[in-house]
Amino acid sequence: MLELEHNGYCPLTLEHLDMYVPPRPGVYILAVRLVNGVHKTFYTCQSEDVHRSLRQLARKNWDGLPSVAREHLEKYQCYFTYF
Repeated sequence: MLELEHNGYCPLTLEHLDMYVPPRPGVYILAVRLVNGVHKTFYTCQSEDVHRSLRQLARKNWDGLPSVAREHLEKYQCYFTYF
């Protein structure tokens, strides 16, 4: 049986990535936090190294991202979670 571990939402910053995300395979989700505190997902991706992939996004290396995801990353404070 496969067990998924949800790790909460953190701001997409290098500091938070280094504190909370291990270099392992997984799925990550990018979201924005709405006024009511709910996180609204705008992008989901699978990665062989979640830490490395999220660091690239935090450093604004957005190659291969859909335009909608880029727009969110440019305009809003984004949050991430991973499984």
